[in-house]
Amino acid sequence: MEEKKKETKASKTKNSTKQEVKASKSSASKSSTKASKPSSKVSSSKQKEAPAPQKREIDFSAAPRVKRARINLSENFNDSGIFDVYLYRELFMELRKQMDELYAKRNRGTKESNEYDDAVYNITSNAISDPGAQDFLGFCYKKGFYDFCVMNYEKYMKWTILAAANGNAFSISKLQVFLTTAIDHIMQVEDQKVIVDFLDISGDNYMMLLSKMVCENIVKIMNITSEQLIKLPEKFLEQNEEIQKEFDNAKLKAAEIVKEEIQKSVTELNNAVKQEIEQENINSKISQEKTIGETEPAPENLEEASENQIEEQEQKEEPSESKFKRNLKIRKKFRY
Repeated sequence: MEEKKKETKASKTKNSTKQEVKASKSSASKSSTKASKPSSKVSSSKQKEAPAPQKREIDFSAAPRVKRARINLSENFNDSGIFDVYLYRELFMELRKQMDELYAKRNRGTKESNEYDDAVYNITSNAISDPGAQDFLGFCYKKGFYDFCVMNYEKYMKWTILAAANGNAFSISKLQVFLTTAIDHIMQVEDQKVIVDFLDISGDNYMMLLSKMVCENIVKIMNITSEQLIKLPEKFLEQNEEIQKEFDNAKLKAAEIVKEEIQKSVTELNNAVKQEIEQENINSKISQEKTIGETEPAPENLEEASENQIEEQEQKEEPSESKFKRNLKIRKKFRY
């Protein structure tokens, strides 16, 4: 009996120890799961803070969407004959103001997100042909503004040069430091005042015209197109010596081409002015000879004129003789 009692006590102690072990394991597992939950929250928060950059793909063959944001680039501001810097600057400031507002509201809801996406699509699609949109994209790539582009010096320069070549005066003004050596090289041509007088523009506008011509030739030399720029991959690129040399070499080649064109234009205009002066002198001589011929008779008609005068004189003299000739009959009759 005593042995049986001992066995039952031992079995009870074994069961109690087993239950304690199970309870400790379950509590440990629960504590581990509780500790693992906040770590997952931290990792997810880190992923939200630094999302992977995604490039916005644009299908140019697809039909444009009907919905658009407030940015409207349908009006063409490039028909002005003069280089109006303030006009293009106002367009840029309006685009920047609207994009800042849309960018700030993009995470509030689906409506705001769609409006921002539409604005980005609107600018990038209009950059195919519109200098205002091209200039704005150059600004975006200069410092990596907004979330659809990354800072890229090559894209910044190419978009700005392309906008300047297409007549954006604000882009030309921003490139004046870069184009200084090119303009100095072109100004070595003498007598350029003939071109300024012929075009009837101010000196400042003439400098803008030369800058535009240089940018046009840089675009040709470097083969810059809007389609090519949009398709380039998004990558971070600061200004470096290699890319700057590429732009400087293209600038010097373009300046030499423009210098030759200006020299040719100056010689052609000077020749045209000389011909015009010579033609005016010939016309003045002809007009003087005509006025002299109208006042005095020609030498061939002098003989005819003198003969006519003699005949008229004889006719005048004949009747006077007949009138004052005495009639004999009348003299006899009044003799007494």
